[in-house]
Amino acid sequence: MDPVALKILLFLAVIAVSFGGGYAIANWLRLRDMTFRLCTVLFVTGLALSPFLNTVLLQGRPITDTLSFGIDLAGGTNLVYELSGDPKNDDTVSKMVGAIRRRIDPTGTQELAIRQVGKNQIEIIIPKASREEVDAIKDMVTSVGSLEFCVLADRRNQAHQALITRAKDVKDDVRQNKVVVAGWREVAPVTRPGPDGKPMEVPNTEIESDPNLEFRQIKGKDAGFKEVLCVFEPEEKRRVTGIYLSRSSTDRDQMGNPCVSFTLNNVGGVKFGDLTTKYSPGQDGVGKYHLAVLLDDKVQTAPVINEPIHSNGQISGDFTEAEVERIVNILNAGALDVPLNKDPISEFTISPLLGVDVQRKGFIALGAAAIGVFIFLGVYYLWLGLIADICLLLNLILLMGCMAFIDATFTLPGLAGIVLSMGMSVDANVLINERMREELERGSSLRMAIQNGFGKAFSAIFDGNVTALLTSVILYLIGTDQVKGFAVTLFIGLAISMYTALSVNRLMIDAIERKRWLTQFKMRSMFSVTPNFDFISKQRVCAIASLVLIGAGLITFFLRGDKNYDIDFSGGTMVALRFVEPHTAAEVESKLVEPFEGDVSLEELTSADPERNGKMFRVRTTNQNQNEVVSLVNQTFGDELVKVYVTPGKVTSIADDKPLVLDPEAKEKDKEEKKDEPVVEENPFAGGHEIALTFSSPTRLDTAARSIRNEVAKLKTYGSDDSRIKSLIEVEGLDKVESADAESKLTAEYTSVKVKARPDMAVEDLNTAVASMVETHKSTPLLDEINNFEGQVAKEAKWAAIYALVASFLMIIGYVWFQFENLYLGIAAVIALVHDVLATLSMVCLASLISGTPIAPLLLITDFKINLTMIAAFLTIVGYSINDTIVIFDRLREIRGKNPAFTREMVNASLNQTLSRTLLTAGLVFVTVVILYVLGGEGIHGFAYAMVVGTIFGCYSTVFIASPLALILTTWDAKRNNLPVINRSPVAAKVK
Repeated sequence: MDPVALKILLFLAVIAVSFGGGYAIANWLRLRDMTFRLCTVLFVTGLALSPFLNTVLLQGRPITDTLSFGIDLAGGTNLVYELSGDPKNDDTVSKMVGAIRRRIDPTGTQELAIRQVGKNQIEIIIPKASREEVDAIKDMVTSVGSLEFCVLADRRNQAHQALITRAKDVKDDVRQNKVVVAGWREVAPVTRPGPDGKPMEVPNTEIESDPNLEFRQIKGKDAGFKEVLCVFEPEEKRRVTGIYLSRSSTDRDQMGNPCVSFTLNNVGGVKFGDLTTKYSPGQDGVGKYHLAVLLDDKVQTAPVINEPIHSNGQISGDFTEAEVERIVNILNAGALDVPLNKDPISEFTISPLLGVDVQRKGFIALGAAAIGVFIFLGVYYLWLGLIADICLLLNLILLMGCMAFIDATFTLPGLAGIVLSMGMSVDANVLINERMREELERGSSLRMAIQNGFGKAFSAIFDGNVTALLTSVILYLIGTDQVKGFAVTLFIGLAISMYTALSVNRLMIDAIERKRWLTQFKMRSMFSVTPNFDFISKQRVCAIASLVLIGAGLITFFLRGDKNYDIDFSGGTMVALRFVEPHTAAEVESKLVEPFEGDVSLEELTSADPERNGKMFRVRTTNQNQNEVVSLVNQTFGDELVKVYVTPGKVTSIADDKPLVLDPEAKEKDKEEKKDEPVVEENPFAGGHEIALTFSSPTRLDTAARSIRNEVAKLKTYGSDDSRIKSLIEVEGLDKVESADAESKLTAEYTSVKVKARPDMAVEDLNTAVASMVETHKSTPLLDEINNFEGQVAKEAKWAAIYALVASFLMIIGYVWFQFENLYLGIAAVIALVHDVLATLSMVCLASLISGTPIAPLLLITDFKINLTMIAAFLTIVGYSINDTIVIFDRLREIRGKNPAFTREMVNASLNQTLSRTLLTAGLVFVTVVILYVLGGEGIHGFAYAMVVGTIFGCYSTVFIASPLALILTTWDAKRNNLPVINRSPVAAKVK
């Protein structure tokens, strides 16, 4: 049966089981008024389980295949692409990295690694994916993404007929005053299932039915693959291109088929209107013209122009849903400034970045932390704790199901964040249970205690979660690509925790009370009576302590400079190693830790050839000095690495009359004058010299070229200018090694190469460089992929992250001001958040000072670096801290009531009445992250450390920073407006 039909049947089965089961359970319990609530809970649960059921029942695969895991847990595919031309400026490659990320990961949930390598290469690491998925990403990456609108040449138009006549005699474009006015463009083929079931390209014959259009067969392709003649506006400024695109989206055409909808900006709308008006029916008596939609210079579709079109339109064709989504992502991401070569220069499968032992420790820690949360709730709240545990389990199922639906990728820190979110979601259950305790202590009946408990806890839960939800929306809208994934996960987690706490929890408690399975709610208590601490009196001491800590941390931060950042931010040097004998990743990494002082990461490069596995690794370090990195690697491994001995041949001259290549695009010529003949370039190496080099072990072309150019750079005659040396020397492969490994063919290896030098390089210098290369590699291995790479987070992206945080802080101020009718509560809450982030950052920086002391091993402290995982921890701390602060402010609002005064006693009372809840939630989260910190291993060590100190500061700032600061600000405002102050507290509003 068709997979889509099977999924529909599964969905219908979920509906039937959910609503049938809910109705049956409600009847069995004789709680028919709860039928809809029961059905809803079962339906939502069934929907969350459906991706797992689809994987196991319909596809017959293991349940773990439902979730996508990141490169740290599952490895992936490593691709390195090279630009087909030179970058336009220093920012070209950086902008292209951003465009590629938006294409292949628009939601930011795929955990892809994309970064610049060297000056003209881009590296992409795709978490474990099928060959079809990798091929689809390759197609998206190498697509230029250019969009243009024009008309197809029509024989009925005299001007077009003249262009058709000229176009028949040329191989490329028809030019007028050096501007392209007409040109042959390929009709984009369509994809269909082939005889073997695999997709294959077939000719697109949709627009061939019009006999007035001009086609020709594409040379070198099967029959049916054709080009059509397109007519362009002679004035380039009048052309309608993708630079005017405002947005594009998936849509359906009039026939119900998938298509692309697009909207142009105002300027583009005017130009598009001019073009379609010019070729509207009746304008020249010809009839209807075809509007060609070109994507990457291929005609995707060519509908007839029935009337003028302005800002909005559709790109229709024989598209599948996946093809439409791919086109939309490419268009929205923007065109690449410089195309990438179609084939990657390097493609490897990399093993998981975290070894088996590290993964095992991480999962043990995750399991222990989750079990700890469940046990604590059961022991402390007894039966209510068991209900909370069920809600947490459902919370986990719903979260996993949602992440599977959106195909989010899980990393080890991401899974730790999910366990942590479970600890934080306990907060809603704690709030409800503590409120019910208060009601019962006041003498309320069980039913009234339930009603009032949920009612009074609702405002705190709602305000705290909505504030965090709005923050996640802001982070997603204007944050960096890396932050978007966190924002999506945060939003989903918060929404689910609100649902389970307020709906599922209430449903179970109501059912238990109605059936009288429990006649009283017993639970343990932290305090026998409500405490009466004077927290406000400690504000000065706490303020001084915080300022000293943050000051010391920031000083350390600025003194350390780039040493604060991990590879994600700083970039560094990468080098590929080839060993004589197989090694394990743990063995290689353990030897690199000491010489690189722990500042190193390792990737094992695996392939389909079993002879290679265990012998190829890639080392990354933040050290930017390539020579120093190579030296340390050689000192560490010595003879363990494959040595490539070089044997030179004789230097011979390159004949003057030896042509290079026929290149019709090499020089721009007026095709009218030159009759469109291809331009023959002179051979730049004619009159120069060449020499053959033989290698004792197969070597890549780029590796051999880099080695000989390094030797040329040592000659004072030519200096160290890379571009000049590259122009002097060219390396050409001679004897290629044929391998059964499909991936290694993309990184071709040769046993001999030819080195060619231009005439302006003396033959003596060429001999000297070759001789030096021979001597160098008698003792030094010829290493691959020696290159610098940029961090995943560009410099401008760091500012974008800061802007997103500032915007979210302003949103928090606005929401708290609106909800609590007090601006200063919002300001106090945000200052506390800034305090938490800076204090946590300070502790990360100060840890570097402790890392080299004897006390460091006792506290498990290392030289922590700021990376994307730690940024996620900072953002989690913000969400946790604002939720904690909102709970106390909500109690303050309740105590204050309609009293215009805002007093010291009110603030202290709110802090004391919520103290048990604050300590319970903070304590539970703290114990969770301590377990992750102690047992989690290096995979989540930095994340857990930031969370340990961040949890402490989040709880501390709520009590000793936010609340006292709110009192200080309102008092200052009262004095400023000459309002009376009651008990040293201002009147918050004028009494009318």
